Amino acid sequence: MEPPPFVKLDPADMRKPCFFLAVALCCTSPGFGQQSIYTIRVDASPQVTPTTFAPVHGVDTAPVTAGDISGQGLASGTWTGHFIDSSQTDVIYNRSWKSNFHDFFTDLEIPHNRPHDSIFDLNTIWGWPLGAEVDSLERDFALSGYSPPLVPHKEISHFDNYDLTRFEDYLQDLGDTEPIWILGNRKAIQQNGAHAGEPAKGFNRVPNHRANFAKIIRKILLYFDGHDQIWDHYAGQNWTPWTGKAVRLVEFWNEPYLNAAGMVESGGLRCFPEEPFWRGTGAQYADQFVDLRHQFMTSWLPNQEDLLDEVTLMAALNFPKCHAESPPSYDDCDDVPPGQLPKIPFTIPFMDRMQALYEGQTPPKPEHIGLDAVSVHWYVDTPDQFVDLLRNADIGLAHQPQYSFLELATHGYPEIWVTEWNRGRAGNEINYANTTGAAPFLLNGLYYLDRLYHGDFSHKPWTCTQGVQPSDWVAADPLHLKLHGAQVFGAGFFWTRKGWGPWGGTPKKRPGGLAWEVYAYRLRQQAPERMPILEGIVVDRPDGIHTQTNRVVLAGQNRQPGEEKIVLVASSIDRESLNHHPDDNEATKVFAQKIVIENFPYDAAFQLQREVAWSEHDPTNAEYAQGAEAALASQSVATVSYDPQSDELSFTVLMRKNSYEVYTITPLP
Repeated sequence: MEPPPFVKLDPADMRKPCFFLAVALCCTSPGFGQQSIYTIRVDASPQVTPTTFAPVHGVDTAPVTAGDISGQGLASGTWTGHFIDSSQTDVIYNRSWKSNFHDFFTDLEIPHNRPHDSIFDLNTIWGWPLGAEVDSLERDFALSGYSPPLVPHKEISHFDNYDLTRFEDYLQDLGDTEPIWILGNRKAIQQNGAHAGEPAKGFNRVPNHRANFAKIIRKILLYFDGHDQIWDHYAGQNWTPWTGKAVRLVEFWNEPYLNAAGMVESGGLRCFPEEPFWRGTGAQYADQFVDLRHQFMTSWLPNQEDLLDEVTLMAALNFPKCHAESPPSYDDCDDVPPGQLPKIPFTIPFMDRMQALYEGQTPPKPEHIGLDAVSVHWYVDTPDQFVDLLRNADIGLAHQPQYSFLELATHGYPEIWVTEWNRGRAGNEINYANTTGAAPFLLNGLYYLDRLYHGDFSHKPWTCTQGVQPSDWVAADPLHLKLHGAQVFGAGFFWTRKGWGPWGGTPKKRPGGLAWEVYAYRLRQQAPERMPILEGIVVDRPDGIHTQTNRVVLAGQNRQPGEEKIVLVASSIDRESLNHHPDDNEATKVFAQKIVIENFPYDAAFQLQREVAWSEHDPTNAEYAQGAEAALASQSVATVSYDPQSDELSFTVLMRKNSYEVYTITPLP
């Protein structure tokens, strides 16, 4: 039989002492038996200072992409990967797709976007004015050593060599989403010619004209800030003023800390093992970073404020967790004294160089050396490790008195931006969280990112062998660093692309997109006020290092008249093996779960709906093309009870491991 889609409770019955309602379980569900019951407990009482769910659901894929790089209004061209597969055979994977996710960006209010290999990479916007496709240009993209018809490298900052048309198209596609501009070169694989199959030459070289590199970045930012007079003054021609979206978030280079050795260490995805993303050192990265900051603080026109007042400039650094199961790992992490950093190959030279530059500065402008924001990438096996990673970054950026230059951050401690995050990689396979059974990783990740954004964690160590309660998180030594935003990597797999449906048709939600909708719409828009979690967070680390079970709950409430509701999302990751990433949610793997809502707010009748992310199989590409879509399914609850003495509502369910469920309570008219 089909279970009822929701339970309606009558106020007259509900107020009877020890009200108890038994609801039949779906006939395919096993009984509770002798298993213990896992309890979730939340508080629905009004908070003195309520907070709302954080804007941490940024994505890496652009709202509009296409397989041909020449199309207008399209944010990315043919993306070609160069990996080593599981057989260790060097192969090239060509991927070409078309997609339009603009409606999802709008409906889910995606806060930030950071696309890879896009139309605003410097070697891309440099090449287009020549009338040739970037991938077929057999020349050095290192911003140096050009031959005619390009101007000499000493004039690399000359704006005539750049074409921002498609950069503008991308910004217009974004709607209300804010872009994050990665300053660097596109690592595209050349498709044609003698060097077909090789990365764009020079994409990872250190700019050998630091000041001119910084100048062109500043000019582009000023242009998108509406300063059209810049071009009259510097480009020698009249430019149409830009009236669209400005670029406020800038990340200097992608993963410069992954040298050739580090990329092999990172496991799984072997991106160009012979070619790191940045061929230079941490010290050279610091030199270029300081030049950028100097240019941003230089006033080019009368009465013009510093660009740094409007733009967040991020340094891309790494602060790996010692002994973490997921990459990157370093032998130097062993026996590191508490409160000290391991000898991180890239970050420590960067910090040392920044301090040396600060100490060597001649007054009155030592502020050029400040560090306002840091970008990090978090790939882990379970998202509870996000807390460990931020703690380690906090040690590196807020507890190192030898780095006095950090005191020059414009707004106190540096902002933290997680510009990439997803599940770690198992063996040699990409293992991003894309299936229904893996979707809890995304919701668990959003849970931790939301709480890091709100400063809910401290430096108090985890209790590794039992559930950790929120009371354990608030300690005397809080985290000084604050998370300001996050972008999940691999969001292009959240929705279907061309090939799975007609181009121009409506893309369909895949399991990742459905999980994203639960956070972004069901919680953040429909029940935005965060409810205190009193019980129910589990971080089980049997060996004290690796997490086996990670269960979380996100609880939101809407108190607006006519829109009242409570939304609870329970999400569970259960790793039967510490070397395994679960992708299943089998019906036989369940646990009993009791949900308790203290200070239940509704005196009138209400309805309780339970929706589950169960799927015996995820839709295939062919099924997506026929209109299939990932969706939640209504299920029954086992029992519902209300205790008028304590004013508590509780209900019990059997929940599958490696799944998530959504419970919605709505007062009836």
